[in-house]
Amino acid sequence: MQFDRRIQLYTLLPARPYKVTVRQLWERLRGLDAEFNVNIRTVERDLSYLASSRFLNVASDDAKPAGWYRDTSLLASDPI
Repeated sequence: MQFDRRIQLYTLLPARPYKVTVRQLWERLRGLDAEFNVNIRTVERDLSYLASSRFLNVASDDAKPAGWYRDTSLLASDPI
């Protein structure tokens, strides 16, 4: 379930320059499946987990509340 939720969360992230907040992601995730009915803090942890993977290029800005996105510009500049 955790893996499925994280994958679904990743698919909900927009590509940069568009951004979404944790609350927006949480609301969208809850609307998809009853299995994904978790608290906001869990979504924050999942986003931190996704951001820690250098292959997924998930990032957030310094705004309050933070905006989360997939930084596709990093894909071209990051050698494997």
